[in-house]
Amino acid sequence: MNPSPEQLAAQTLRAGDYQLQLSAAGGGLSEWRGLALNRWPGDALEDAHGSFIYLRDADSGALWSAAQQPVPGAPSHYALRAEVGRLCIEREEQGIASRLSVELAADGSHERRRLSLHNRSAQPRRIEVTSYIEIALAPRLADLGHPAFLKLFVQTELGEGGRLLLARRRPRGQGETWPTLFHALLGAPVQRWETDRCRFLGRGRDVAAPALELRGTVGNVLDPVFSLATTLEQELQLARLAGCQFQ
Repeated sequence: MNPSPEQLAAQTLRAGDYQLQLSAAGGGLSEWRGLALNRWPGDALEDAHGSFIYLRDADSGALWSAAQQPVPGAPSHYALRAEVGRLCIEREEQGIASRLSVELAADGSHERRRLSLHNRSAQPRRIEVTSYIEIALAPRLADLGHPAFLKLFVQTELGEGGRLLLARRRPRGQGETWPTLFHALLGAPVQRWETDRCRFLGRGRDVAAPALELRGTVGNVLDPVFSLATTLEQELQLARLAGCQFQ
């Protein structure tokens, strides 16, 4: 499915040192002080990079996403709305209406993404909600030029009693320092997590059809990602937080 001109147009949010670009299809880039927080090739035609949320019916197995990326699907309703200080993506598919709002903290320290789900079908529903971010934590041009090498120096861990994931880039020289990237789920319990991209996607799969294998891998992974998952029933709300924690 080729993106339309409307999908290619990106909206930008800025606050302090933080900048976020978001396309109507849901792809985009988060940056802080010149550091790309997520992997993004800069190609509008290849928009399947950014901070994503997957939705899967726990009973039927049907999979889609809160935005048109990374699972385009066939939504009965889809829209991007720009509001004061935030961007909102609305989608309805499989009898579930979702609204994803994206905003930055006023001090420019992190971004917040809040997901609201409404069950419009005639039966109770159990929806698995899974986040996915490919970690860069490096200057964007450096990440584009040497992605495999830079991935080797990122270490992940589970923190705060299992409530958030952390990523740190190991210094390669004396005096080199890096910020810590964190990803947390608020408003619902963290039931599963993963930071290894290969395990999350599964063999021979991509972001449009991942296996969603969350086995709790953390540490020195070869291809680091952030992924947290929970299961919601009926009509509930989920708040997700992603950003930089400065040290």
